[in-house]
Amino acid sequence: MALAVPAGSLTIPCAGHISLATNLAALEQLSPDWRELHAASAHAHGVFQSADWCLTWARIYAKPELGIEPCVVTGYEDGALVFVWPLMKVKKGPLTILRWLTDPLAQYGDVVVKAGADARPWCRRAMEFLRRLKGIDCLRLRHVRQDSAIYPFLKEQFTRAGEADEAPCLDLTPYPTEAEYDKRYSREQRKRRGKIRKSLESMGKVDFAMLPPGSLMDRAMEQAVDQKRNWLAERGLYSKPLQCPYLGPFLRELSRNGGGSVSLVTSCLTAGSRPISWEIGLRFGKTHFGFITAHDTSLTDASPARLHMDMSQRQAIKDGMRIFDLMIPGDPHKQSWSNARMTVHNFHAPLSLGGSLYGYGYLSLLRPIVRRFYYTAPTAIRTRFTRFFST
Repeated sequence: MALAVPAGSLTIPCAGHISLATNLAALEQLSPDWRELHAASAHAHGVFQSADWCLTWARIYAKPELGIEPCVVTGYEDGALVFVWPLMKVKKGPLTILRWLTDPLAQYGDVVVKAGADARPWCRRAMEFLRRLKGIDCLRLRHVRQDSAIYPFLKEQFTRAGEADEAPCLDLTPYPTEAEYDKRYSREQRKRRGKIRKSLESMGKVDFAMLPPGSLMDRAMEQAVDQKRNWLAERGLYSKPLQCPYLGPFLRELSRNGGGSVSLVTSCLTAGSRPISWEIGLRFGKTHFGFITAHDTSLTDASPARLHMDMSQRQAIKDGMRIFDLMIPGDPHKQSWSNARMTVHNFHAPLSLGGSLYGYGYLSLLRPIVRRFYYTAPTAIRTRFTRFFST
């Protein structure tokens, strides 16, 4: 379904209007213009608002039985697509919440807006439209970077929810070669990585490989997800996207989107014939995103993931990448792998009384308190509440 609202506000050009796409067929119809707009205007971190990412996700996840309905707001000027705000309706108890389309799988949230244009007028007009829709209680927008197109609007019009986080990354431009990259390590760091490799070589020759789409990549992705689940379970943690049974089909579908703007790449570290570490990454433009990293949890003390990260960043340099994004959360173990950070915020805006209770009472007040307790609690206690506070 596509709904149109004629322009009558000075907040957007006179020849502009807002529309809404609410099902997969409408998204498929929108996709050519969406791809063209995204390719011409999106920042690298907008990978999760690309048509290829969103359409692949919608084909797998946007099903009535999952309670997910696309709600993608679009803006047109003189008939050309100039604005896309990818959202979806989800149920939270008796409430209907608007969240980023593909959340919580998406790591960053933003809008796509014509290059050089200010997103705020389009966002304001889109909000006027959303407020007129029936049955929406609140907008909950997580993981908004301070350098995103939508951040100035949300900072002015929305309420922040919870504490800010950080998205660490490694700017690779100072390291055009592996030799230059190696210089960033201190003597002690190089010595430690040498010990890790020597320890792993006791199991056999250590090899790093980028896997082609197909059965080998599919198997590696399955192993990565299984081991990541094991790692989380050992710590009493829970990840809704990782536990979802649709994750495997989504990753397989995305890996086969050859020629799209988003590439899914998977690497595997082996010792002898044994796979010991994996990375499922995304690439958009000159940026590599470390999307899912995992290792054989029986080898945690041997630190295979540390050696794998080193090799993955070296491979990114060989492949012409300029940024290696480790994404949120800004955990301490990512510090040695990054040289820059971007602050990331969560926002909400109520559209009903119930939405106000959810936004101000739960997202702003209760949830931050409980999450602080949750992450400092012993594993046995944390396990009891992990699903409730995972997203």
